[in-house]
Amino acid sequence: MEEASRGGKGLRASAPEFTLQSTKKQSDILYGSSSSSRDGSRAEADTDVASSDVISPLRNPNYSVAPNCSSLTGSSLVELRKQSVGSPSRQTRNKTFFQENLSERSHITKDLFEADHSVQNVRNRVDFLFRSPQMNTSLPTTINQYHSLCQEKSSGVPVFLNYRSLSSLDGKVYLLRRVLGAVPFDSQFVVKCVERWKKVRHPSIVPLCEVFSTFAFTQGAANELVFVYPFYDKAQVFRKVYIPDENEENNLLFPLPEKVIWTIFIQLISSLDALHSAEMVAGESLSSSGILVVGTHRVRLNKCGIAESLSTDSVGSNSYSQYSTSFAFDIERKKQDDIWRLMHLLFLLTLRCQTSIIKNGVLQIGVNDALNVLQNIGFYSHDTLNILSFLVDHYNRSLPISVTQICSIIAPRIIYDYGHVWLHADILEAQLDSRLNSSRLFQLISLFGFVMDWDDGSTISQWSETEDKYILRLFYDYMFHPYDNKKKRFFDISHVIECLNRVDVGSEELMLLASKDSKSLLVVSYADIRCSLVKVLSEHGISL
Repeated sequence: MEEASRGGKGLRASAPEFTLQSTKKQSDILYGSSSSSRDGSRAEADTDVASSDVISPLRNPNYSVAPNCSSLTGSSLVELRKQSVGSPSRQTRNKTFFQENLSERSHITKDLFEADHSVQNVRNRVDFLFRSPQMNTSLPTTINQYHSLCQEKSSGVPVFLNYRSLSSLDGKVYLLRRVLGAVPFDSQFVVKCVERWKKVRHPSIVPLCEVFSTFAFTQGAANELVFVYPFYDKAQVFRKVYIPDENEENNLLFPLPEKVIWTIFIQLISSLDALHSAEMVAGESLSSSGILVVGTHRVRLNKCGIAESLSTDSVGSNSYSQYSTSFAFDIERKKQDDIWRLMHLLFLLTLRCQTSIIKNGVLQIGVNDALNVLQNIGFYSHDTLNILSFLVDHYNRSLPISVTQICSIIAPRIIYDYGHVWLHADILEAQLDSRLNSSRLFQLISLFGFVMDWDDGSTISQWSETEDKYILRLFYDYMFHPYDNKKKRFFDISHVIECLNRVDVGSEELMLLASKDSKSLLVVSYADIRCSLVKVLSEHGISL
């Protein structure tokens, strides 16, 4: 028997052969024996992002949704359990699971690490944002800090051209909205407008980041304005998602679920409250073509600040003071216009299956007739009819309405939606925890990769044959190169995860390490492995 090493904590001895095979369930290792509800998908997040999935729920007449919320389901793990215990023959095959069915093993590993819906959305977003743009020699290489410009598609005769770009300052993706042609503007007035809008930060408003003028697109022919906004991948215009188009073959011929309508309405009324409190208005941003759908029933006011910056009142000498006076005089009227626009949108959502009275996203009948049609349909509850009746009554009598008045009427709906927002936040936090755990383990395994087979340039490198480095070598083989009783290699990702987790926390649990020829054995704890890793990393100037 060879001498002991590491001060008695480890024992190296001759022995015949041994086997290592992890039998702990993967789900127990990752999330504990009771954490069977890890897998799931979020309804939406603003991180998250709009995709083609936005439309799919709306084409199912049986679809029902809780606002901004989705329940966590352990579908993949439940299915895995069914497969594992479904029949005696299945149980027999499980004995040789690793050797005979590696493809299925890969599928199980995927389920344990990924919430399919959320992860797929992230992958699609990354692919969409950072794929190589098509070469367009007519576009400038860089504009200020923005580079890698890629023109987005536009329909009809464009007043603006949109470009996706990357910022060299923060690495984020931005949308450059270029106003075509040289338009008359007062630079002082534009700066004042931009400063006002840059202070607006609301979850239902696309923030305006900055505005600048440039000759880059026209090679010096015209000085054009460019408005910069955050870029939302695969976002769609409100009208395209929710309002039917008579030119499409597959019209949306079923009513929108009431919960969806209230979710959208509460987001919009919340954005109006933020703007009106700051003595600002939404204007044309609050329209079926001005609202952006950035996720499943997740809406934001878009193109904010453009109309105000390009107002004809802003052109001329001493224009800012003139415009400020007129704007302050009309601010209350403009606030009322926002309320009527919101009422119009609510009618479009509730009557969207009545294609005969909605053309090109515009209501073709008066609000009184629209209210009568909605009452005769009888699809929506008293809450929806009540708020519409309140709005129509004040509209007919030209009575002013404030956002506060509307919020007092719909308070129960706001409370309901508010609760689901926090439930959705809990779901996202749970998914974030799982992502952080994966990130932590990745960092740890990367550190092992740095020290394994380290070549310091010397002629003879024997670093892995002494002391701490030898222990790390054996532990590395213990994690990634296990053998079964028949001396066959098998792949067990749960074993790797278990080892990394225990090293990370410095567990005192002992394990048996062996050399590849099984002639030397070493009994150490996971805490010893952590100490050895810290020591080796410190020799190379790396900290754990």
